[in-house]
Amino acid sequence: MTEVPVVLRSGVRADLDGCGHLLTPQTGSFLECARGVWACDNDCFNAFQPERYVRMLAAVRDVRGCKFVALPDVVTDWESTRRLFAEWLPVVRAYTLPAAIVLQDGCVATDVPWNEAAAIFIGGSTEFKLSTTTASIAGYGRARGKWVHMGRVNSAIRFHYATSIGCHSIDGSTFSWFPREGERRLRKWRQNPRLPHV
Repeated sequence: MTEVPVVLRSGVRADLDGCGHLLTPQTGSFLECARGVWACDNDCFNAFQPERYVRMLAAVRDVRGCKFVALPDVVTDWESTRRLFAEWLPVVRAYTLPAAIVLQDGCVATDVPWNEAAAIFIGGSTEFKLSTTTASIAGYGRARGKWVHMGRVNSAIRFHYATSIGCHSIDGSTFSWFPREGERRLRKWRQNPRLPHV
């Protein structure tokens, strides 16, 4: 049976069955949200703020159960993302939190710092997310015991693809900004396990 990924929501509500929390530097009450299945994002898709990011790390450092902390990244730019990962890894490790590298366009399995990353966060363009390269990286990550997450999953195609390649968790703005619509979509997607045609 295919494992359905956990949906991680930003904000304080994660009471839908199969949902957890995705904390961001903008989250108000970190400790209230750091329960159940939870992880931390970096807000780089909007605008990275180092001070808020570090404040988030400090707030959750002693809370058990964090699946990953997404290190800073640059959307669709793998080389810049690798440099940021190396720069910020010592900071996240100082707070004893599991570091996730955000995969971007151009990444291949041999590029991933498997010994340093506790998790992989699938970012990048739609083409990259749905590529065979990403599927192989996800499979390799799972085989090495890494948590596999995909970001910006707001459609049935992405949800079923994330499921098919073995993602442990996903997130999407629909679930956080429009929770009722997110709940409706999630129920529908779970009831129809087949991947729709593109």
